[in-house]
Amino acid sequence: MFRIRLLEITSKQVFVTYIDPANRNYINWSWVIEDHLQGQVLTNLKKITQGKKTLIDADSVPARVYVGPRSTIDTILKEYWNRKPNQYDELFEEKR
Repeated sequence: MFRIRLLEITSKQVFVTYIDPANRNYINWSWVIEDHLQGQVLTNLKKITQGKKTLIDADSVPARVYVGPRSTIDTILKEYWNRKPNQYDELFEEKR
């Protein structure tokens, strides 16, 4: 069983999901697990609530926006969170 921690960019909240290689949804997450040493930006993730906890639904089908050095993502996120002119818009083509 894999426990995957995911950071929501806008809220800075950390969510988790649990992926079991024996389950049919593993194929949707296998590349995320294989590239776990890289920094990744994912979309198309659904949240679910179990009791008082909010998790990422393991049945989500993640889409990768970016994969690369974690240090690059760290730099871009710091700039984004500081609201300075930054590389975030260029990398993700988001216009505020």
